[in-house]
Formats: sequence, structure tokens, C-alpha cells
Amino acid sequence: MRQAPKLAIALFLSLTAHLSAQTTQGLIAGRILNSVNGRPVAGATISWSSSTLAASGVRKSDALGYYFPPLLSAGTYSVKTEAGSYQPQELQELDLPVAGIVNLE
Repeated sequence: MRQAPKLAIALFLSLTAHLSAQTTQGLIAGRILNSVNGRPVAGATISWSSSTLAASGVRKSDALGYYFPPLLSAGTYSVKTEAGSYQPQELQELDLPVAGIVNLE
């Protein structure tokens, strides 16, 4: 199980190098953790939207709490997380730069 975070970080870094060289799209990624005990929250629903770009979508966090939506066009986004009995959280006005990465850990 210890290899999964290392693999996720390696994937994240390889995407960073690839993104900066060949695309104008960016990546919003993160990890959902229980704020009390620090354990990952698997299966959390992560939704994102951009009213200026008319873009939106939904993904689930993996077994270790990580989520990686698809590549998104540069712009301003809102990201909301929801999971079972946990209080929903929402971040608004997130600026995703061209070929950039926003890490929400």
C-alpha cells in the first residue's frame, strides 16, 4: 500500500512535465482526508464547474482519497467535495493557469 502514494506522485510529476511542453490545458488534483484522524476518504464525490467556460464534471476519489479530473481549459473554477456524513466543502474562484496545476491537498 505504501507504493500507491509514490506512484500517484510519480504520475503527477510526469503529467506536469508533459503538460508544460504540449498543451494549454491544466490539471486540478488533490486528496480528500478525514480532518479528525487524517485517513483518506475513498469514494468522495468531487465536482467542478466554470460558469465562464460552461464546463463541469464529477469524479470520485480513489481508495487513498486521491482524485484527478480530466485536463481542463484554463480559467476560473469552483470545486466541491461531498462524502457520506462529512460536511461538504467548496472552493470558489480557483484560477487554473495555462498548462498549470492546482493541487488541493
